[in-house]
Amino acid sequence: MSGELDEAVRALLEHSLRAWRVHGKIRREADGTWLIAAANKRVRVARAPPGLPFRWTVADAERSRTR
Repeated sequence: MSGELDEAVRALLEHSLRAWRVHGKIRREADGTWLIAAANKRVRVARAPPGLPFRWTVADAERSRTR
């Protein structure tokens, strides 16, 4: 991912937490995955592998979704 996309994703996640009035922390893992820790939950947002019909995966301990 490019640096511009990284910053756009971070901004989107930060604005989303503010809009939902949820206090949380966002950090980028070494593999490029975004980790959001908020409201006693951890959510991972990662780029989907190439060749799949979706761009992102979103997962917590209970379920995962693709977008």
